[in-house]
Amino acid sequence: MLGKLLESLKWYCFPSEIPFRDGMHPFDPTSLRLFAAVCEERNIALAAQREAIVPSAVSKRIAQMEAQ
Repeated sequence: MLGKLLESLKWYCFPSEIPFRDGMHPFDPTSLRLFAAVCEERNIALAAQREAIVPSAVSKRIAQMEAQ
């Protein structure tokens, strides 16, 4: 799971490699912030608490990122 998302996240480090859809980045800033929080905390509940959002919303955002 995290490997696939980290691969996607590298596009933000190398903008020339970003596969644009309709001129937009594949992930919104909130999703990226939540993903980073989950990576740093290594726990969805702790990341959710840190970002003041319910854990189910964090989990849903991560699942949406995986689907992209």
